[in-house]
Amino acid sequence: MGEEELRGAGYRISTEILEGLELFRGEGQELLDWVLHSCAVRSLLPGAVLLAPGSHNDALYIILAGRAQVKFTLDEPHSNIYLEAGECAGEMSIIEGAQPSAMVVAHSPCQVLVLDAEVIWTLIDRSPVVARNLLYILSTRVRRNNVALVQSRQQQRIHERDALNDALTGLHNRRWMERTLCRIVQRCARGREPLALLMIDTDHFKRYNDEHGHLAGDQLLAVIGRLISENVRPTDHACRYGGDEFLVVLPQAGPAEAMQIAERVCRSIRDQASAGAGALKVAASVSVGVASLEAGMNLRQLLASADAALYRAKAAGRGRVSR
Repeated sequence: MGEEELRGAGYRISTEILEGLELFRGEGQELLDWVLHSCAVRSLLPGAVLLAPGSHNDALYIILAGRAQVKFTLDEPHSNIYLEAGECAGEMSIIEGAQPSAMVVAHSPCQVLVLDAEVIWTLIDRSPVVARNLLYILSTRVRRNNVALVQSRQQQRIHERDALNDALTGLHNRRWMERTLCRIVQRCARGREPLALLMIDTDHFKRYNDEHGHLAGDQLLAVIGRLISENVRPTDHACRYGGDEFLVVLPQAGPAEAMQIAERVCRSIRDQASAGAGALKVAASVSVGVASLEAGMNLRQLLASADAALYRAKAAGRGRVSR
């Protein structure tokens, strides 16, 4: 195809433009002249599909102007993988003789250089420079895909963490408890290892909300969550059980140690309230029920035991620990 036909595609191309493309970097004038008369230019409107999984591909495409987006499905809502001017697509399917593994869609108006598979194989046979450049392009693509995969996995772990954490307090949430606590109880029961639970309830929280507003109530819960986290061991698991209730799982804690930890948590909240620190500028306290795993006890029974101990702490005047 001659230069006049390339102009007719709405984009004038020359050997100078080819020299600036990674595939032809360092190549001689003679071969570039041959490429110029062996390729075509396509104009793409936004949304036009260049490559698609399940379809046959027999060309390598180089973005001359504009931007293309890489997707795995046409209706994929978000993709942060883009092909900018100078980058190519379709080379993997040509080399492998397979269908494209991803979809390439014009993100903005694009001008695309089209090199048929026959042209690509001829270039590889005739030019070590093009072969070397293509190898570099492929290795760069693999490296970029690896980076994207690592980032995707990191993002997935963040999403999983967020799904199991309470946004207000930063502690584990009830979903975490339902997913994890049963396994912890079963493991400790099998190994006859000590395990204790603290069930913590914020005293008179409804009244606090009514008097100070829900924003102040949220701030109070956030501070209580922080104080709980600061006053348990690194191996313990604190979670927001629901509303103004918290649960702390204490692996390898016998009854005496569990009571000490519960007293420390209860005292730290009471002391900070007395000092008027942070959000605790008014009287605030928690009641704590302590339960220990006994032989033959399951999770439901352990939770019921902690709940009963919490009820006794409240009945005894609140702001205290009971078991």
